[in-house]
Amino acid sequence: KQQQRELEIARAQAKAERRVRLVTNGMLFVAVLIAGSLSVNPIYKAILRRNAMEPALIPIPESMAIIGDTRNVSGQNHDFLPPETKLINAFKIEPYEVTNERYLLCVKSGNCSLPIALPSSYSGDGNAKLPVVNITAVQASQFCEWLGRQLPTEPEWERASRFTDGRLWPWGNDIPSPETANFYYGTDTLL
Repeated sequence: KQQQRELEIARAQAKAERRVRLVTNGMLFVAVLIAGSLSVNPIYKAILRRNAMEPALIPIPESMAIIGDTRNVSGQNHDFLPPETKLINAFKIEPYEVTNERYLLCVKSGNCSLPIALPSSYSGDGNAKLPVVNITAVQASQFCEWLGRQLPTEPEWERASRFTDGRLWPWGNDIPSPETANFYYGTDTLL
């Protein structure tokens, strides 16, 4: 009887040790999963950000530029700011519009929200290289901040898009057309 009792006690101890090992191994497995998911997520976000960094910024040198609209030389046309010559400090700007493809990388990272449009207008391979549209100034700013950049100020934008001579458009003073701009040319459009 004594031997049988000792055998039962040994079996119970072995069973308890197996339970402890199973619980310990299970907890270790869960800890590894949590640690893995925490380390993969930042790596994944860094890869998304790196893929969205192109194209490289182009430098715009410090220069005097005409800011405002030459169509309001007299200051009488309140639809346009009167032109003035300003010193614009050097800055950098992207040479092209942000594409749907690049903006959606920011959405995947969790740093940007989806454009306010039907998914068919920004998703899919056919739209990947088109400029992102239907985003707010806040969303545009979030995208820039995600890349470690900032939106250009209004004078910087005018300097980059109108050069130093105060032209009306980046291509010159010709009226916009579908070949030169992505815009709605309705009867209420100011030219």
